[in-house]
Amino acid sequence: MTSKVNFELLKAYESPPRVSEFRRFVRVFFGRKVVLFGMVVILLFIMVAIFAPWLAPYDPYTPDLDNTLSMPSTQHLLGTDAIGRDTLSRLIYGSRTSLLVGIAAIGIGATVGLFIGLVAGYFGGLYNLIIMRFVDALMSFPMILFALTIAALLGGGLTNIVIALGVGLVPIYARLMCGQVISVKENEYIVAGRSLGCTSWRIMLLHIIPNCLPPLIVMVTLMMGSTILAEAGLSFLGIGISPPGAAWGSMINDGYQRIRTYPLLSFSPGIAIMIVVFSFNMVGDGLRDALDPRLRGTL
Repeated sequence: MTSKVNFELLKAYESPPRVSEFRRFVRVFFGRKVVLFGMVVILLFIMVAIFAPWLAPYDPYTPDLDNTLSMPSTQHLLGTDAIGRDTLSRLIYGSRTSLLVGIAAIGIGATVGLFIGLVAGYFGGLYNLIIMRFVDALMSFPMILFALTIAALLGGGLTNIVIALGVGLVPIYARLMCGQVISVKENEYIVAGRSLGCTSWRIMLLHIIPNCLPPLIVMVTLMMGSTILAEAGLSFLGIGISPPGAAWGSMINDGYQRIRTYPLLSFSPGIAIMIVVFSFNMVGDGLRDALDPRLRGTL
């Protein structure tokens, strides 16, 4: 009787069965249909951007003055703009611009912000005081306003827009990385590494950065949609991609004056921006749930 009671007590205190990290990640990440929808849209967005020259039915830069402002038809599925360029072709090529600007700007912002936040969080003291006060000063400006100022100073063009948005993203990643490093560097394995004589840079590169990556990955996904939206806003204001380059924001700007008579000129790129930004936000939420360390091994 006693052995049976002991067995029941041991069974009650057993830890929950563990599952592989990959299975847990897949189960949580694809647990919501809206995340799956977002993944499909993002994959289609990337494929359209890559294969734009083969998918676009017409040259997006060649005007056709004999066929201006035409309504949707079998020849032009979304009609043409004020100088006869095919709207669908420009919409497809605009995806390349959005994807390129998003990846390049986030690459600059995340890399510089990661390094700044890593140094400030790990060394602390005067390093943290100087770097973080500078970051706080940059964060006092909204990202779109900060990028707008830099773009106005540098001028339009793809390269200048990437630089403007990348610099505007640096404070966000620096602040996030600094907070992560401050919490991670107090763990026992960091103290053990110091006692074994590991250099600071070895500890930062091999132990701290890998344990700070999950929140940064989520932030990269979430900010991808915001960066695409910011690029569209700059292009709409006339500071973004220089004509005749195809950009969704400039397409909206070209068509809003004729929104009553030819609404597709503005609606088609506007809907594309809305769906892509929504998809990146949903995938970011899914990654946040799937990478949550509190759920590891329990689902």
